[in-house]
Amino acid sequence: MTVETGTPAQQRLDGLVPRAFRMLIGADLVGSVSGATMPSHSPLLERQPVEVAAAGADDVDRAADAAERAFPAWRDPDRRVDAKQIRNAIEAILEHHVEFSALDVMRQLPRPRLRLR
Repeated sequence: MTVETGTPAQQRLDGLVPRAFRMLIGADLVGSVSGATMPSHSPLLERQPVEVAAAGADDVDRAADAAERAFPAWRDPDRRVDAKQIRNAIEAILEHHVEFSALDVMRQLPRPRLRLR
């Protein structure tokens, strides 16, 4: 499937896709230390719609340092926070049980098969 340039579909896709993607390191979206970027090709659009940060060794070091700093909190979580998150999830499930039931029914319905020639 391709999307023709200049069509309403193309314009919507262009509006949804940022032009430059950064890396998530720690809790921050950051560019590469060097400022380098590289193209990212879209098979759907059959062109290069965006640039992405090109990580280098310094970026890997930065990510490893952030992971090392975050590890103790991940390893030893506050169980009270975990319990609160579980309660919130249960409340959300109970509040939206009808929608979840409908999704479960839809999942079990037979799916139409497309024939490509």
